[in-house]
Amino acid sequence: MKDYLGLYTVGDKTYTDKIEAILEANCTKADISWDFHQDRFKRANWKIEPELSLRELYKIRAQQIRDEYDYVVIMFSGGADSTNVLYSFVRNNIKVDEIVSGIPESGLKNFKATRNEDSTNNASEWLLTTMPYLREVSQKHPDIKISVNDFFETMLNFKTDEWIYKSSDHIHPTTSARYDLSRLTHIRQLADQGKKIAVIYGSEKPSLQFYQDKVISTIGDGGVNVPRQPFDIFYPNVDIVLFYTTPSMPQILIKASHQVAKAIFTIPQYQYIKDMTFDYSWPDEKKSQYDWGIWQRTIIPVIYPDINYSAFQAMKSKNIFMASHDNWFHSLHKDIRLNQLITSDFNNFYKSIDPKYLLPKWKAGLGFKKYLNYYVIGTIEQFKNPL
Repeated sequence: MKDYLGLYTVGDKTYTDKIEAILEANCTKADISWDFHQDRFKRANWKIEPELSLRELYKIRAQQIRDEYDYVVIMFSGGADSTNVLYSFVRNNIKVDEIVSGIPESGLKNFKATRNEDSTNNASEWLLTTMPYLREVSQKHPDIKISVNDFFETMLNFKTDEWIYKSSDHIHPTTSARYDLSRLTHIRQLADQGKKIAVIYGSEKPSLQFYQDKVISTIGDGGVNVPRQPFDIFYPNVDIVLFYTTPSMPQILIKASHQVAKAIFTIPQYQYIKDMTFDYSWPDEKKSQYDWGIWQRTIIPVIYPDINYSAFQAMKSKNIFMASHDNWFHSLHKDIRLNQLITSDFNNFYKSIDPKYLLPKWKAGLGFKKYLNYYVIGTIEQFKNPL
């Protein structure tokens, strides 16, 4: 397997999958470390803001991917991250072969979309945001193939515990199914033919921490671990490609981190999110609750200057495990055997994991402990008084 999403180390063993690492460590209560291409990221100068604009960097990144792959697939949710990925290609006349959106159409037959922004209403995003946008793209860019991956059909074939072991950080019913492209046989046929395929994810927005006088950009495994292997067998010619957080072009994350830091300290409307930032491992870790959902939405205008993002979105779930955004499944399908299997599997798995590897009890929400890589981008004073 390739180390797209970094490497976990447990003793003298390394793993590309977080659950495998945790299961190994759980046997002896060993420590775990995570390395997301630090050898390459550390060679970059994080304290110097790249001269090129984010707009220019996104264009270069899109062309970089296009030049490397025979077939380019964008995993599209309709959210700001994936929308900006798509714009980075089409606005610069860089070819996209296919857009794939995971939408459990057959599982939503009795679902009525509303604009209630509660996290339990996430399914409304598919009907009010994703589907209309796909129709718009098909009209403006008829050359791009659009596929809706009905992952509810994949879920119906779940086997006991198997779905958990394919979920990595995000253990809830839809994770392993949503990013499983096995039902899209035309893509598998291209893989079988040896075509080099990029499956692109819009991961992840910059996350800043403030410690003493330093401003630190962090890369966390929670965001990096969103993608899953696209097929039930491994194809060396099919790559998971992170558009933003990539060692192939660290300038994107460095530039975005600097832009967000400057906004926080110089633009009044952004200053309130400064107090959200802290790190789980430092002494002052309990001073506030980091609301990643609010942080993500607030910085969109800073990091994605070309999109006017006003589409409907529900709030982010506080739980990482069994997240509330899958409420559509638990409410619409509460009486089917699959729901009972998932609930039982998860409860047994969660009880088997030592608290050492889980989020601390003082934090709201359930999830695995997060592992972070840190890069100092400057001092607070520097961003308060930019040149």
